[in-house]
Amino acid sequence: MRHTLLLTALLAAPLAHAQPGTLDPSFGGVGFVTTDLGYSDVAWALALQPDGKIVVGGEKIGGSAMFLARYLPDGALDPAFGTGGIVVTDVSEQGYATSTSLALQPDGKVVVAGYRGLGPKFTMIRVLPDGALDPTFGDGGVVRAPVVVDVEEVPIALTADGKILVALNPPLGGWQYYLARFQTDGGLDGSFELVFGCCWDSGKMEDILVQPDGKILIAQRGSGNQGSVFRFHPDGPRDLSFGDGGGTDATGGNELALQPDGKIVVVSGWYCGSSCSEARIARLLPDGTLDPSFGEGGSTITSMGNVRFWDLALQPDGRIVAGGGWGDIGVARYLNDLTVATEPEPTAEGLALSAPSPHPFRGATRLTLTVPSPQPVRVALYDALGREVAVLHDAHTATGTHALTLDGSMLAPGVYVVRAEGRDGVTVGRAVRY
Repeated sequence: MRHTLLLTALLAAPLAHAQPGTLDPSFGGVGFVTTDLGYSDVAWALALQPDGKIVVGGEKIGGSAMFLARYLPDGALDPAFGTGGIVVTDVSEQGYATSTSLALQPDGKVVVAGYRGLGPKFTMIRVLPDGALDPTFGDGGVVRAPVVVDVEEVPIALTADGKILVALNPPLGGWQYYLARFQTDGGLDGSFELVFGCCWDSGKMEDILVQPDGKILIAQRGSGNQGSVFRFHPDGPRDLSFGDGGGTDATGGNELALQPDGKIVVVSGWYCGSSCSEARIARLLPDGTLDPSFGEGGSTITSMGNVRFWDLALQPDGRIVAGGGWGDIGVARYLNDLTVATEPEPTAEGLALSAPSPHPFRGATRLTLTVPSPQPVRVALYDALGREVAVLHDAHTATGTHALTLDGSMLAPGVYVVRAEGRDGVTVGRAVRY
């Protein structure tokens, strides 16, 4: 049987005479595109580049290769990537391979993680922006590790210095979870290895998120309604200040998102009986306790038929989009109290950021930082994936207003978040580079 890849775009904002949530006809002409790779193919991973291009990764069923495809913002395959927009990399001598996770580096390279063979064993590749294997990574662009892993998920995340964190789930029945770190050249970082057990039977690490301060969040899903969120220090030890001794099991644990104010959004599936599933979303304070200002006591459960949440994203305006399925497919959007600063609001209680001017911008734009009392202040810029891409200010700062300049010439088009943090609090703003 020959399968095709299906990529669909829904309207996130209304176009002229268009109902939000309907297919976007500017994408592929009808709102979706299909790509036939000539075999039975499955796409497991998707990432959005800052320039709007879409990278998809997966497997050629019955083959020994990982594949990547890159699409332009209008849904056409990108001819500048691989061969006609497709990259196929043979990584296995045993006739089976797949990619389950993608990570986009700031330099445009793509790191792909998955597994190979019938073991199966952990595998990574890295491709250049044009899709060619990166010869500076591993063995000609491929890392073949001997570690046997679970066949469902191999989450990865990039640290601020470009190293690669990999969550290695044990095979079925295993109880030891591994978090490994690889150097930027694909070599294993021998100075870092995290091994820990978990209380949930048949649990799996589903997501990794690296905070701006380098601490590592891990979402772990167990059977039924079980799940946890853990936090570790950058060098590996569990952060005992987070939750109850380094973790919390109050949220479930499928996917994570970090708000600019440090709060953590978690989504999960919630089993409520035979042929019944509920979609759960929770928010944690930076210390790992449930945020009582969110939903009811820190979480919200939504009945959407047979739907469980598996993934989420934060819109630039702070609203939370979550989606998933378990027999049915559903997408929901939630209001959020995350505010975006637009004008200076100097008070004795906190910092303030103005909106950039000009805005949107392409070259240089200026912002005004207002500081109510002398203190160390750090102002940084983050891309849509939560990665720090620039530091605008990092110094002890006097009371008053201070002009900051953001150089957009080195940034890809997209939506960015400006975050100012000091003793008197945190404030965030949005910056759109066109």
